[in-house]
Amino acid sequence: MVKQVLLMCAGGMSSSLMAKKVTAYLQEKGQTIEVVARGIGYGKEELKKTAAYDLYLVSPQVRMYFETIEKLAEQAKKPVLQVPAPAYVPIPKGIMAMAVLILAHFSANQLD
Repeated sequence: MVKQVLLMCAGGMSSSLMAKKVTAYLQEKGQTIEVVARGIGYGKEELKKTAAYDLYLVSPQVRMYFETIEKLAEQAKKPVLQVPAPAYVPIPKGIMAMAVLILAHFSANQLD
């Protein structure tokens, strides 16, 4: 089963590059994880309605909304993480850092 990750940013455009690169990196490593990028507004509504993703990530440029997203995720019983700035750079080091963040979450919650 493919794990779905929603990466939220200001409009979804800057994150789409990261999402594609991190998904490709994870798939190259044999992981069945797909990262999708959308704007913070979509993320808020999605958490209220379906909460269909396995993990929610808040990008650095919308970190001021983290507490709001965290409360919505808590109500939906879904995990949310704040992406540190070094893990949000579309170069190999940043891509690997975001992949490690995602993998660490799924590894730590393997028994859930």
